[in-house]
Amino acid sequence: PFFLLNELDLMSIKSISTIKDYADVNDSILNKIHEVDYTSGYISSNGIIKGKNVQIDNSVKLIAPIVILDDIKVSKNCTIGPNVIVSNNVFIENNTSISNSIICDNTYVGTNLNFDNKIVVENKIIDKDSYSQYEVDSSLLGVNDKILV
Repeated sequence: PFFLLNELDLMSIKSISTIKDYADVNDSILNKIHEVDYTSGYISSNGIIKGKNVQIDNSVKLIAPIVILDDIKVSKNCTIGPNVIVSNNVFIENNTSISNSIICDNTYVGTNLNFDNKIVVENKIIDKDSYSQYEVDSSLLGVNDKILV
């Protein structure tokens, strides 16, 4: 979420060169969510920031803090949050729970999945504690090729 970086005190991070650096920056954004001035077109309410073209089913439970960027669809009966960043062009299927995690750009997240303390990149899951990486079948996770209208 680069639109937030200018507002945060991230001087201690010299560069983002590891997965840990990336996770730390995202955690800093979530920890200071109430202090940030938002980019035009974004909606902020009670610790939840929503971007443009965001479609969230009425049955979805959102628990702050959450940053949801542009071109996102979240289907029925999902729980998102707390401490979640959903990047651009993400499609999340029914009955999925995501907490303390980062869903990266252009990712499809399948039905009935549960992510806690993970970084999800296309069909890979990275554990935020051990930084171990796991490749997952593309029917569960993959590149989002869905057209979001």
